[in-house]
Amino acid sequence: MGSMVHSVRVTTWAILFLLSVAAVGFAAVPDADHALDETALTPARPAPGRAGSGILELTGCDRPGDACTWQRTYGGRRVDKAYAVAALADGGFAIAGHTRARGGSRDDAWVIRLDHRGDRRWERVFGGPDTEQLYGVAATPDGGVVVTGHTRSRGAGGSDIWLTRFDRDGTPVWEGLFGGPGNDRARALATTADGDLVVVGFVTLAARDGRQAWVARLAPDGSLRWQRSFASPSHHAEAFAVAVTPDGEILVTGHKQLPGAAGYDLWLARLDGAGEVQLDRTYGLRRLDAGTAVVPTADGGAFVAGAVGGPSLSRTDIWLVRVDRAGELVWQRVLGGDRPDLAWAAVAAVDGGVIALASTQSRGHGSADAWVLHLAGDGRLVGERVLGGRLWDRPSALATTRDGGLIVVGHTTTWGAGFEDAWVLRLGQEAPK
Repeated sequence: MGSMVHSVRVTTWAILFLLSVAAVGFAAVPDADHALDETALTPARPAPGRAGSGILELTGCDRPGDACTWQRTYGGRRVDKAYAVAALADGGFAIAGHTRARGGSRDDAWVIRLDHRGDRRWERVFGGPDTEQLYGVAATPDGGVVVTGHTRSRGAGGSDIWLTRFDRDGTPVWEGLFGGPGNDRARALATTADGDLVVVGFVTLAARDGRQAWVARLAPDGSLRWQRSFASPSHHAEAFAVAVTPDGEILVTGHKQLPGAAGYDLWLARLDGAGEVQLDRTYGLRRLDAGTAVVPTADGGAFVAGAVGGPSLSRTDIWLVRVDRAGELVWQRVLGGDRPDLAWAAVAAVDGGVIALASTQSRGHGSADAWVLHLAGDGRLVGERVLGGRLWDRPSALATTRDGGLIVVGHTTTWGAGFEDAWVLRLGQEAPK
């Protein structure tokens, strides 16, 4: 990484375990499980097919205009994937993922800063002799970016949570490692109004233990302010997404396995700025349910996007849920076809609703495509688009632009220079109609 980088902290689970025990005892709000009734849902399962009323299906940006301003791919002749995007104050974007551009069969961390047209400002590929992967990126107040994921080249266990901060010119500023003897990984990253970082993922406190959902708040220099874990050692829980509300609270979603359960339920937690748990709830619809994106609502509640699956992953549908501040269900929608469909990201819409990004194998042109859905605040589906080519085009992340548009990122086998390339699309208007 170079001599200018300083390692801010390497924390073993000897320390994390003490904090986790305190966190488990600290969770004053009991876990309240919601077994939801799918028969009570408003039907929202469009049949597979091509464009219909109110639906715009595109092959990438082959028909540019109001729907799609531009499309770009990034990568070489091997495997290059983007899993996260952050909008920057100057109108550009940062994308993060992993690449095999340096050869071999192992991934390296990869981050690119783009301008508003999608042209590269700078690009960094970094890592050690083993696998490094990035799944989160966030903008910093000084114009830089922070990325997070995991590394298998260094640290205390099989994989460790890894963060790196870059300045606006792409110079690495610091990096941090957190981990123990097992596999520990970060899945998402957000920033607070005062420049702190909130990282979520999972940890394993011992090699034989199950995964525990993990939430940590870091200072701008990468030092640890606090951390919390969720779930008992013998049952799995993972955090997949995080959002910070305007008043500084932290929303986290993922999935949790409850004692005696064979599958997983969607899990939602809310913490205050000091890490104290205000809400810790699960919601079950089928056997394999998870939240993959969370968006605060103006009334203090949340939109959660994710998936319902079961009895196997070959039968997965998009699950969109709205809850109030107490975690009570306001509405829910299940959308999908006869093949796997899964929501990966979501952002707030200007009309008070939500825009979700999903991968779909039941609609579109190829083996998999991007599906952008706009739901009003009351849960009505008011617009959608399917974007993709004739092969496998898988979306991963979504962000809003300064002028109200959308940036979609993922990876594609239809376009590009290699087997898989990072895929970025600029949609010209925020809400699909």
